[in-house]
Amino acid sequence: MQERPLSSAYDPDTRTLAFSGTVDETSLDVFRADIAAAGTPVVIDLSDVDYFPSVAIAALIGATRSDDGSASSELLAAEGTVAQRVLRICGLPHRTS
Repeated sequence: MQERPLSSAYDPDTRTLAFSGTVDETSLDVFRADIAAAGTPVVIDLSDVDYFPSVAIAALIGATRSDDGSASSELLAAEGTVAQRVLRICGLPHRTS
């Protein structure tokens, strides 16, 4: 399987940040920066992510928690996708599309 590079698109009308491609050690800085640039609250759509390892989960948790530890963003992943399965296994609250 050929990995796609990480890319993102932000829709200011719906405050949705959609990622596609691979989230891994080489793309973590971009992943974090894109989430930070979107501000909060934001819907983070991971439906088109191909690869989402534990380092991506750690980065996602760190980037989406407010100072008091509560979630400041909503996670979205299409049913049956890699990201949805990882979010479910990790017990992270998310909605499916």
